[in-house]
Amino acid sequence: MPLPNQIPVKNYPFIRLVAAFIAGIIAEWYFNVQVSTIIIFASSSLGFACSYSILSSSKKFLFEWLRGVFILLLFVAAGMMTTWQQNVRHDKNWYGNIYSSNSNLLVTIKEPLIEKANSYKAVAEINAAYVNKRWLTTTGNILMYFKKDSVFWR
Repeated sequence: MPLPNQIPVKNYPFIRLVAAFIAGIIAEWYFNVQVSTIIIFASSSLGFACSYSILSSSKKFLFEWLRGVFILLLFVAAGMMTTWQQNVRHDKNWYGNIYSSNSNLLVTIKEPLIEKANSYKAVAEINAAYVNKRWLTTTGNILMYFKKDSVFWR
């Protein structure tokens, strides 16, 4: 008999699906799984979930829980894929994939300077990088600090 304060999760399947999606987001964020692995994981989970339909009635009853597990694994894969797609490091034009220490950057400061104790802080958007004697269009933001100089800022 369940305790009176417990809410059975079975009555709210949406919570299980959201928890599985969040687990996929966390897994991708911390383990940085490759997209090919995610696709294989999602395909195999989908295949196993669909293979449930070819089972006999007695086997369907016996393995009903297993189909639910594979559906939850699909939501884990969906969370992983969503996080992978939104990660700027996987964009071919991200400046981190192009920039080297001897490259010049063309940046646009996006906000007013914020005064700190010994410096000024600003967020800048990287528009291009000068690599191999040509400008390449890039994306991304950087945090810039400018050292205070009594002669320059007065």
